[in-house]
Amino acid sequence: MVKPTITVSIIAYNEESNIKRCLDSVSSLVDEIVVVHDGPCSDNTLKIAKKYTKKVFIQPRIGEAEPHRTFAMEQATSEWVLTLDADEYLSPQLQKNIKSLVKDNSVDGYEFYWSFYDKGHQITSGPLSKGFRLALFRKAKTVAPKKFHEWYKVRGNVKRLNLTLEHTVPYDNWQFSGFKRKNWPRARYDARHRILYGYAKMPFFFYLIKAMLWFTLLMPYNFVYQKSFLHGSLGLRMAFQVAFYNFLVYFYIFKYKITKKYPF
Repeated sequence: MVKPTITVSIIAYNEESNIKRCLDSVSSLVDEIVVVHDGPCSDNTLKIAKKYTKKVFIQPRIGEAEPHRTFAMEQATSEWVLTLDADEYLSPQLQKNIKSLVKDNSVDGYEFYWSFYDKGHQITSGPLSKGFRLALFRKAKTVAPKKFHEWYKVRGNVKRLNLTLEHTVPYDNWQFSGFKRKNWPRARYDARHRILYGYAKMPFFFYLIKAMLWFTLLMPYNFVYQKSFLHGSLGLRMAFQVAFYNFLVYFYIFKYKITKKYPF
C-alpha cells in the first residue's frame, strides 16, 4: 500500500513574526512545503521560509490570500493538501493525529476546530467558540477559491473533528486600529479585484446603493441573527466591522468605476 503524502500550502504577506511557529508545527510531519508570498516582501518572511523549503514563490500583490490558492495548490505534488495561514499552527493533538487521518480512504477532507482569540484570551463560549475550518483535503477532489473570502470546495466526504487548528496573533483585529491597519486596505484590493476579474459588472451607481444597503442590513443581521450580541462589546465591534467592510468594498467599486483609477 502506497503511503499517503501531504503538502502544506501557506499564503503569506510579511509574516516574519508568525511563520516560523507555523512551519515548526508541520515540518516534521509532511512531505512538502509550498509558500506563496502575496507581492514583494519587506521583512524576513521569505528568508525564514527558505530554511524549510525550496518551494517559495513570489506572486503579484493582490492584497488577499484566496486568489493565490489555486497557484499554490498547483505547486503541490502530494495526494493531500494542508492549507494554513502563517498565523495558524497545529496543536499537539492535531500533530499527533494528522498522519493517521490521511490513511482513511472514506474521507476526502477534514474540518478542524478553529480557535478564536480576543485580546490574547481564547473565546470558550458563544458562537465564536464553535468555529470549524476545512484545512486538510485530497487535492484531486478539491477546487481552490478564486475570489476574496471564498474557500476550498471538496467533492466528496468531509469529516469534522474536534482537533484544534490554533490561531493566535499578537494584535487585535477587532479593535478599530486593527481594522484600519488590515481590513481597510483589503477592502480596496477586494474592490479592484472584483472589477478587474469581471465580478462587478453592474453600472457604477448600483454599487453606491449596495454599499448603503449592505451596511444597513448586515449590522443587525450579524449582531442579532448571528447572535454576536452574546459576546457583548466584541460582538458589537465584529458586527459593525463586517458591515463596514462590505460598505467599503462596494463604495470603492463605485469610486473606481467612476474614476477608472486605482491607488495601487
